[in-house]
Amino acid sequence: SYLSLYILARLNLAKIELEEGRAHAAAAFLKEAAPLIGNQGPLSYELEFLYGEALYQQKDFHQAAEKYEACLADPM
Repeated sequence: SYLSLYILARLNLAKIELEEGRAHAAAAFLKEAAPLIGNQGPLSYELEFLYGEALYQQKDFHQAAEKYEACLADPM
């Protein structure tokens, strides 16, 4: 569906921005996708991981660790 493609496009654009070292731009794409993804399911874990990457690039290591730990939550 269009919504699924919109979400995936935002996540992929965030990945590109992270590869280019533009953490703030990546975070903006993730912020757009977050309300549509919610906090359950595989995409929510990818969203948290990518937020962690953006925070890590910004040297906000405490917040990055929290995002990475959220990825480790039991999905069941």
